[in-house]
Formats: sequence, structure tokens, C-alpha cells
Amino acid sequence: MPIIDTYEQIKMDQPPVVKVDADEVHDYVYAGDVANAQAMAMESTLSGEAFNIAAGVSTDYKTLINVVLKVCNSPLTPLFKPDPNRIKSASVTKNRFSIDKAKSVLGWEPCITLEEGIRRLTDWHGKHASINN
Repeated sequence: MPIIDTYEQIKMDQPPVVKVDADEVHDYVYAGDVANAQAMAMESTLSGEAFNIAAGVSTDYKTLINVVLKVCNSPLTPLFKPDPNRIKSASVTKNRFSIDKAKSVLGWEPCITLEEGIRRLTDWHGKHASINN
């Protein structure tokens, strides 16, 4: 996972080596926001509906890794070295999922920004790293 791998390299004061293409994009949504959407859907009277639960924002790996560096107050510079054997999940420069239906039907939209989500994840991981190892 590039976020945790980057975080762990930063904590060891090593420039992050990121084994993905810096321009590859994804839509990152905080897990708590996803859980909230699920709860709202279960509490509704709807049946047979499908929704995109996403941030609705395309974020490339370069931006993602720079946010991790910012959250960690790190001056390090990442090095992107894509793994030629890694299968890309997207070959596009935009990957925006429309969350309009979730907003209009469920009244749901994400509340946690990318930066705040990464801050929460790295805080949690930092507190539980010894348990995870």
C-alpha cells in the first residue's frame, strides 16, 4: 500500500521509493465515509439501487505521496520507480466517479478530506505499529 509504505520510509528518515507511476490516478475515499454511506443506505427504504461511494476526485500518486509527506512534516523527496511487472488498475489521467446519485437520493457525501484521512490513518498506524509487527 503506497500510503503506509511511504509513511514507514519517512519514519525511518528515508526518501520514499514509490513503485508506481506518479501519474496513475485513483479515487480515495475515507473508510469512515464509506461506512456512513452504508449505514444511510441500510436505514433507507430503498431496494435494488446502486450507488458510487467515492470521493468524486481524481488523485494521482504524486499528489497522494506529497500529501503523506505533508502530513508527516517531511522535507524528503519521493522517488517514483514504477515496477514494470505491476498491473496498473487504471491507464487514464482522470478517474472521477460521480457521487451525484448518492448525494441526491441518500443525502450522502464524503466528509473527510484526503489530507485528514491520511492523517488519521498514519496516526492510527503509528499507535498500532508495534501490534501489527
